[in-house]
Amino acid sequence: MSVRKAEILLITSVACRAISFIFSKIALGELEPFNLMAIRFLSAAFLLSLIFHKKILAMTRRTFFHGMLIGLAYFMVMTFELHGLRYTEAGTASFLENTAIVFVPLMLAVINRRLPARTTWISAGSALIGVGFLTLGSSASAGLSLGRGELLCLCAALSYTSGMVLTDRITGDDDPVTIGILQIGFIGLFAVPATFMTETPKLPELPETWLMLACLVFISSVIGFTLLPVAQHYLPAERVSLFCALAPVVACTSGVIFLHEEMTPAKLAGAILILTALVAPKLTGNVRLRRFTDIFHSDRRFERKLHHVSE
Repeated sequence: MSVRKAEILLITSVACRAISFIFSKIALGELEPFNLMAIRFLSAAFLLSLIFHKKILAMTRRTFFHGMLIGLAYFMVMTFELHGLRYTEAGTASFLENTAIVFVPLMLAVINRRLPARTTWISAGSALIGVGFLTLGSSASAGLSLGRGELLCLCAALSYTSGMVLTDRITGDDDPVTIGILQIGFIGLFAVPATFMTETPKLPELPETWLMLACLVFISSVIGFTLLPVAQHYLPAERVSLFCALAPVVACTSGVIFLHEEMTPAKLAGAILILTALVAPKLTGNVRLRRFTDIFHSDRRFERKLHHVSE
């Protein structure tokens, strides 16, 4: 798969994940967090297993173990995210969880014992500021307080970072579709005992909860979670973390189009900063390549002139 196609898959995955905050917020009105996770992810894993049963039957023990580790990381993401949504606004939760944009280069710097490139820091900082403009809104003027919900969302960001780095480091030889199905299945499996130990398991009763659950299963899980490891198989973790900043852009644009929300100057500035952060590394890379080729060709021209003079 080409890098461009991988980025398109990643954008699709991020867009599907972006709208899950709204679906989850509504579904949490009736279902408790672990109960919601168990129904959502086990249903999605079952559907995917029916579609890709040959891949599941052909997987190795190594792939199974890797899927379990990544599933555990994303189980922690969803645990902190859903519990955090009970105590804070969806916009604040989105902003704090997307601080993974900065945490991923930091974690990779520690693992690789090498500082990331300057363009990585600039892009990550620009994307994070853009996410802040998009998601904090009026609360930014009053300051961002760190209560229970905010701290839980920061823990979700750290878990999100671990999930992306794990996928980048250990799944190079694994089938990415199989990894995606396994991680979804293990999120649901880990949620089952947590539900029975801390909550009262039940099925939804309200029609709107069933609708939100269906959206979470088909859109956010079957498409969003499955495409993430497939796309990341062809992209570095730093690039993947930057694309996660598109989630608030999708949420904001959807609100403007479908809910007739106002596109404020702050939201527009945030979107521009995020898009700039995504495009900047490619532009700088092209400039560096162009300069290198110019030098190469100038050296070749100089050699030809010397050869001509010597003759």
